[in-house]
Amino acid sequence: VGEGQTLALPYAVLQDLLPSQAITHSLRVAMPAIVLLSAAAAIGLKNRSHRFILGALLIVPAEMILLGGSPWPPERTEALDTSYTQQIRGADTSGIVLDLPGAVGNTMATSRYFLFQAHTRSPVPYRPDARAMTSDLNGDPTFGLLALASENRPNHRPALLARAQQRQALRPGSLWERGVRWIVVHRDLERGQQGTAITEKILTELYGVPQVIGTKALYTTTPTNTEIVPPAGWFDALTNASPSEE
Repeated sequence: VGEGQTLALPYAVLQDLLPSQAITHSLRVAMPAIVLLSAAAAIGLKNRSHRFILGALLIVPAEMILLGGSPWPPERTEALDTSYTQQIRGADTSGIVLDLPGAVGNTMATSRYFLFQAHTRSPVPYRPDARAMTSDLNGDPTFGLLALASENRPNHRPALLARAQQRQALRPGSLWERGVRWIVVHRDLERGQQGTAITEKILTELYGVPQVIGTKALYTTTPTNTEIVPPAGWFDALTNASPSEE
């Protein structure tokens, strides 16, 4: 292909046909075929001798290591600071831990929230993709603003912007009523700290000054029902953020 030109592989057709939110990696489209091939291989080995089956099972990982191009030894994930989780795990109350930001571009950096969940032993309001756009908290005005603070993908911002433009009054107790007891802002995940600044400004107004442990700002929710009218400056900071596909 010439300079500046690209060639669309068959996956591009599938991505056009399927909803954009359903696919973020082309490999997911191939998973049904991989499952079918695995089932066919199992059927083919069903009547073979145990020695033949053992040999086949040894050949597969050997091929993956020697010829598949996979790095060896396998790379390990970076060490994560989990010190703040002791504060939540040792608390007298139990409930949901809301980790923010709700998105870090198109990366899967927010998946680490599930690792932290293993340390806090508390539920999180995220589905397997660990993104705010698919959270069970959608529909809550406060959560909508917090999600907008970190959501810069142009195909996801319009829905959040439409909700923010309604300028609904916020109640500190609304997230409490949904079961949220702690909100953790992972400052190390925000690029450029712009999203962190407006996120923490909103949360500090609602719940007071956070407890800072390392790179985490820990807020404790309250059942207060006092309504707070969001200042115009919040919306200016949230809606003027330039969309990004990073």
